[in-house]
Amino acid sequence: MKRTTLLLIAALLIPAAVTQAQAIITVNQDGTGGFTTIQAAINAANDGDTVMISDGVYTGQGNRDIDFLGKAIIVCSKSGAEKCTINCQAEYG
Repeated sequence: MKRTTLLLIAALLIPAAVTQAQAIITVNQDGTGGFTTIQAAINAANDGDTVMISDGVYTGQGNRDIDFLGKAIIVCSKSGAEKCTINCQAEYG
């Protein structure tokens, strides 16, 4: 009886872990996405999620010195590097 109960509990718990959907978190400067800065989206992401950055030039607080926080996530642009720039505002001297 105990073995049957353990197998039933395992059968109920495993699908929940396996079917947890990975999210696509959007970043859009105009506020139409989930977040307006890259760092805010990364902060909200969980392992396996994708942070999708919309077209534009991203500068300033929350868009430079980006920290992935050790998360296993993908950060990418929606339309490629030609239409999405992360300007870290580095000074060369």
